[in-house]
Amino acid sequence: MENYFWLSVDNVGEEFMALVNGKGEKVEIIVVSCKSKTINRQLSFTINNSKTFVEKIGFLFKDFFKAVILNLYDLDPRGYYPNNLEFCEAVREKFKAVKVPHFFLSAPLVILSTSLITAKIYAKNGEKILILQFSPTSDVIISELTLTKKGYQISDYREISADDLTANENDGIMNFNCNPKGIILCDAPSSMKQLLKNSILKNKKFFEFTKKDGQHVPEFLNEWTKWLMNKSFNKYFVIPYCMRNYDVSFSSNGTLHSLLNLNFGTNDYKEVLLQENCHQNKITLMVDDESFPTCKIEPIFLPSIQRLPQKLDGIVKNKFPVVGFFHHTSVICTAENDKSNYEFLEAWNGMFFGTLPHPWMKIHETLSLFND
Repeated sequence: MENYFWLSVDNVGEEFMALVNGKGEKVEIIVVSCKSKTINRQLSFTINNSKTFVEKIGFLFKDFFKAVILNLYDLDPRGYYPNNLEFCEAVREKFKAVKVPHFFLSAPLVILSTSLITAKIYAKNGEKILILQFSPTSDVIISELTLTKKGYQISDYREISADDLTANENDGIMNFNCNPKGIILCDAPSSMKQLLKNSILKNKKFFEFTKKDGQHVPEFLNEWTKWLMNKSFNKYFVIPYCMRNYDVSFSSNGTLHSLLNLNFGTNDYKEVLLQENCHQNKITLMVDDESFPTCKIEPIFLPSIQRLPQKLDGIVKNKFPVVGFFHHTSVICTAENDKSNYEFLEAWNGMFFGTLPHPWMKIHETLSLFND
C-alpha cells in the first residue's frame, strides 16, 4: 500500500539523503540522515498509480533533502504513463520544481559504485579495478573499471559462466589484459570464493562485498551526495552509460520505418514533427548522462535550389517548364513567356518540393543543376 504519510520526514534541523529503487511494480525508498549517516526510515510498496507517485514527490521530498538518487529505469509505471521514459521525465520535472538535488542512476551503476566505496581501494589515474558480480544463475558479470580524471570509466565488460571463470587459471581472469589495482567479489558464494582464492586470485589483492538489505546505502548516498554538491569530487564516481536503446524512425501510412537503429527493443515511442516548407530536416538525437533523450529538428535550405530560377534565366532561352529532381522529390519552374523570369510553380509546393512528376509530363532536355 502506498503509505506516503508514513514516509514524510519532519525536519528538526536535520538534512537527509534518499535512494529510490523501482523494479516491476515495487518501489523502495531508503532515507538516510546526513548527520548520523544511518538509515532514518525505509519503505517498500507496490505502485498502484504512477501519477499519484509523481504528485506526492513534493510532499515526500522537501528542501531539507540534500540529494535523492533515483533508480527507476526498471519500474513499470502502472496507471497513467504509457512507458517508463515518460514516467521518469515526469519525475525529473517534479524534482526540478521542488528544487531538490537529484540524479537518475541505473541498478548496475549503483552496485559498481557501492562496491568501490565499501572496498575503499585507492587507485591512481589509469589504474584498473575488476569487479566480479555473481548471480544465483551461476553467471558472472565482470566489469573492468579504469580511473580517469572524470571518474571510473567502464573500459571492459563481459558476462560468463562461473565454470569458465576458473577453467583456464593461467590465462588470468578471462584474458583481461590488465594488472588490476584490486579485485572485488560481489555476492560470491562461499565455495566459489575458496576456489578462486586457490586459483586466479592467488597472490592477488581482492575484496568482498555482499548486498544486505540496504546496509551499504548510507555510505553510497554520502559519496554520491558529495558528487552532486561538487562534481569535481569523483573518488568513487562511475561514469554513467546510456541505459536505454533509441531508434529514429519515420512514419508512412501508419508504418514505422527505421532511419537509425540503436537496438530499440520496445514499441514505446515519442512523436516529433518535422519542419515543413524546407528542403531537408536535420535530426539530432542527444542523450544526457541520465539517459534522457532530446530530439532536435532543424530545417535546412539548399542554396542551389533557392537560386534555381535565376540560374535557369541565364541558361534557358526558350522558357519551357523545367522539372528539377532532388532525391525522390522535385520542383517545377515555369515562365509566362520567353521574356518573363522563371518562378517556382506554387501549385507544386513552390521551392519546397512536390512528389515525382506525373507520367504525362514530357521531358525535353536534362541538365545538371544541383551540383554547385
